[in-house]
Amino acid sequence: MTTYTTPQGISDYLPNDTKILNANIIKLQSLFSENGFNQIKTPTIEFAENLEKGLGPIQKKHSIEFFDPAGNRLLLRPDNTTPIARTVATRMNAESTPLKLCYTEPIFRKSNQNHSDTEIFQAGCEIFGYTNLTSIVDIISTCIKGLETLNVTDIGIDIGHINFMKGLSEEKKEALLKGDYITYGKIPERSETIDPDSENLTNLVANLKKSHSTIPIMINQGLVKGLHYYSGIIFEAYSKHNRNIIASGGQYDSLCAQFGHSLSAVGFAINLNEIGFQND
Repeated sequence: MTTYTTPQGISDYLPNDTKILNANIIKLQSLFSENGFNQIKTPTIEFAENLEKGLGPIQKKHSIEFFDPAGNRLLLRPDNTTPIARTVATRMNAESTPLKLCYTEPIFRKSNQNHSDTEIFQAGCEIFGYTNLTSIVDIISTCIKGLETLNVTDIGIDIGHINFMKGLSEEKKEALLKGDYITYGKIPERSETIDPDSENLTNLVANLKKSHSTIPIMINQGLVKGLHYYSGIIFEAYSKHNRNIIASGGQYDSLCAQFGHSLSAVGFAINLNEIGFQND
């Protein structure tokens, strides 16, 4: 008997799954709009040479590429932040800032041997041209509200910074990225206040706690990212019962400059695949 399967990492969405996914997207679009974010859509397919200006080695490695009939190398969008930054830098650079944008779009990445998803549905927000900590608080708070809107009740937030890798050897940087704390030499510290150099992080936690007092929000010296464009504060939202990462984001103040217009930026993306189809 012939078995009709989908490619690795690609799934059918049956009516009930589709209903829940669409309902979750509508809930998030409504929340983002209420918080002053305007929706934007970018192409699913981009010229590789354009998009790769803002992609790091890891993102390039996991990108799905092919050629059009004219021989141009194309990419399926591997993340939403880079094409939005391209659009803002090249087509919206005369807009007043801060510019608040949101999206609900899938991304596409090569799946691995662990059968991770190739098509990943995301919803997120970006603020371009921000000037202070208030916008970072706004982004993380909107992410938390988004997860709560989807009935995720066991949220935890970890906050890191790319400076946590400053001064480390390449071996220790790689170990920290992989979570290999034996090679790294110690378990990274994790608390609401860590050291004097993290004053902004401590203030960030204190400000977030004002509105989200019941959610554990911790500074984690082990939280670093392999994504090429992060420039400062980074964060992850996780499910406390299984530690799965359900959203992430941070500052990427140099990304727009790769497309010809320097502009600070901070944002997040919720992984709707990781949330699953349990929210009526």
